[in-house]
Amino acid sequence: SRRTYHIIPSRIRQRGITETDQQDEGIAELRAGLEATRATRSELLLPYYLHLLALAYQKSDHPDKAMAAIDEAKGVMERTGQRWCEAELCRIEGELLYAQHESREEAEACFHRAIDVARQQGARSYGLRATMSLSRSWLERGRKAEALAVFTEAYAPFTQDSDTLDMREAKVMLDALS
Repeated sequence: SRRTYHIIPSRIRQRGITETDQQDEGIAELRAGLEATRATRSELLLPYYLHLLALAYQKSDHPDKAMAAIDEAKGVMERTGQRWCEAELCRIEGELLYAQHESREEAEACFHRAIDVARQQGARSYGLRATMSLSRSWLERGRKAEALAVFTEAYAPFTQDSDTLDMREAKVMLDALS
């Protein structure tokens, strides 16, 4: 519907809000956007918006709410087939489990799933993010050589002069592993 298209551009900026110290504002705006989208009975891009909400909840230290957003997004993906952000949802789920410390194996399984999904979809950036998460986990567990090997493979296709947030984080990770 026409209303849905009005929601989309305003929600895109939420990625920026969730990456700053304005998570509460971002969460409120995302929730309002999600409710407006649901009111139209449209599920167009709903997994993407729920992934942004999960990120915001994760960054504002609300892991239960983040996991609930991920679970809802997975349900929508199953119903609609909108799977293009599945790798990122798996990665965020892994990050949440990893933060619980007792779920390291489950977290790493999520990272592996995210890497596999990203590879199948040709989503190299999502694959790089998931590989960074897995590499951090392995680095903390003393598996530096394995972390370096898997990270180097994921990082290789990217140009070194890119200055995106992902590439800056990747360069920091490469320094930590080298």
